[in-house]
Amino acid sequence: MSGSTAVPADWSKHTDFTALQHPDMDCQPAGLNGKIDVVKVTPVSLTGRSGPDAVVVLECAHSTSEWPQSAYVYSDATGTPTLVGTLVKQSDSMYVPTVKASGSALTLGEVTASKFAPGCCPDLHYTQTFTWSGSSFTAGARQDVLLPCGDTAFTTTATQPNGATGHGSIVLEFKNRLPQACTIHGYPGVDAVDASGHTLAHATRTLNGFTGGAHSIPTLTVAPGQTASANVEWVNFDPKTSGACTMSHGIEVTPADTSNTVELSSQVFVCGLQVHPTVAGTSGNG
Repeated sequence: MSGSTAVPADWSKHTDFTALQHPDMDCQPAGLNGKIDVVKVTPVSLTGRSGPDAVVVLECAHSTSEWPQSAYVYSDATGTPTLVGTLVKQSDSMYVPTVKASGSALTLGEVTASKFAPGCCPDLHYTQTFTWSGSSFTAGARQDVLLPCGDTAFTTTATQPNGATGHGSIVLEFKNRLPQACTIHGYPGVDAVDASGHTLAHATRTLNGFTGGAHSIPTLTVAPGQTASANVEWVNFDPKTSGACTMSHGIEVTPADTSNTVELSSQVFVCGLQVHPTVAGTSGNG
């Protein structure tokens, strides 16, 4: 397939693709009388064919909840628009934001939702290439698109506290629960909170301290099932008075690159409260 400049523009612009064949689509459950909407039309030209083609992304018209998309290739080689290939089915539960053509291949960007994602916001990103054989399309494997870890990526936990010579620490662990690798960079947010959820102290972001930490702020690729971690430390007394220091009821933790704050039952002293960068592995030290 070649770029769209090789394709007569009037064919795809003046074709009602909703009236053509799209066998896997069932739009009655979406309401709105089973209406079909055209999301995207990308004119292309299949190598070796005598007429123009178009990749068409369709979806069921819907008023509230999101609805998956379907992607088809139609041809006007005979003067009558005809379905020549189904690339993405409605049952795949995919969205198709991009279509790129090169030679005899089509590469689609595909987005879908993990079981942790809200209905509005799919969180898994792929590319998939379909190659025209002369009579049909062969689908390649879906390839992961590596992106920063988002709000749905992590299960966040904390170790039991460790203490020595007036200092204490815990390690925050961030396990990637998605079936796709992602990247993380920077410091988690950590707040010490009281029983009512009011903030007692914000952890200061420092590279390292008495109980460990890091010497740089790495960008990590976290594979499915793997864990990244960060060290949190404090002192058990008020360094100004050498007297008692307030202990929290728990902590609120926001993994780096996300806005997904979770409350943990870990109790920390608010004096000298620090958090160090996210590092590979489960030790909190890098």
